[in-house]
Amino acid sequence: MARAIKGMDGKAQIKVFKNLPKRSAAILQETVEHLDLMRESEMNEAQEKMLLVMADLDKQQDELLSPN
Repeated sequence: MARAIKGMDGKAQIKVFKNLPKRSAAILQETVEHLDLMRESEMNEAQEKMLLVMADLDKQQDELLSPN
């Protein structure tokens, strides 16, 4: 997650951090700040994985909310 967030713009990062518990956000932010330079391909791969997880969670939520 830290690798995916590293490549996001500041506003997107803030949205992610605001949706986490304070302690988790602080740990994640520290991790992001200490990441060394990484290749764009690594960042893109991490972002794609994060999007897949988010899409799966969205699908699961829809299935739970839909009437049988």
